[in-house]
Amino acid sequence: MNQAEIDTHFSNKKYKPVFGIATTSYGKIYYASIGDTSKPLLVFVHGAPGAWYGNKTLYSDSTILQNYCILTYDRLGFGKSEPWLPISNTTDQAKSINELLLQLPFGKKSITLLGRSYGTTIAARYAMLYPSNVNKLILVASCVAPNYEKYFWFSYFAKWAVANNLLNNDLQSTTIEKFRHNKQLKLIEKDWNLITVPTYILHGTNDWIAYTHNALYAFNALSNANATLYLIDKAGHNLIQTHPELVKEIILKKE
Repeated sequence: MNQAEIDTHFSNKKYKPVFGIATTSYGKIYYASIGDTSKPLLVFVHGAPGAWYGNKTLYSDSTILQNYCILTYDRLGFGKSEPWLPISNTTDQAKSINELLLQLPFGKKSITLLGRSYGTTIAARYAMLYPSNVNKLILVASCVAPNYEKYFWFSYFAKWAVANNLLNNDLQSTTIEKFRHNKQLKLIEKDWNLITVPTYILHGTNDWIAYTHNALYAFNALSNANATLYLIDKAGHNLIQTHPELVKEIILKKE
């Protein structure tokens, strides 16, 4: 999505993205803030590949923006954040979110945190490390279950060094993350009980990228959280695009 497309999308909207770059211990994070910074904070964590604008329909929703200020960003290894290679350690990715939040003018407030696809691992890890900073966790099309990473023939092709060098930075980062993901999931497997906030898990039964087992795993692992599972019949991986009203309903749900 180029700048002209971004400008067109937000041209007639009350709130437009305000962009910035935060320097953290892990790299420079490119972010966008949308809405009134005095309101509660809603933070999005994108998948792989992905970028800050991946959920732009929700970012311009007037009802959401009446209730929240939205913070979205390019994860390290993607978009305009640096370094261009990913920080594949999910703990460091989660800590980078915390450093980003500490630099921004939102005050000390608990956040609603929404992760999508690979971003669900990072969002969950953040809730494990900083439970008092989160008041609601939303996991959409989860990729969180050890030993259930789904590989495709082109995943192995992309891993091959010569082919990998032909890919753009985002796809190289995606390949690196994918083949390190299972190890990271095993490292945090014992910590799911640290999540204590209301958690909503949304997954399509026809998700061809992430097995449904990921959602069931998260639901069962959340032993100390009030977890709600939505298995959406015949839905695929892009639930935010195909079921925006359900996602919106959960975002706006009062706890």
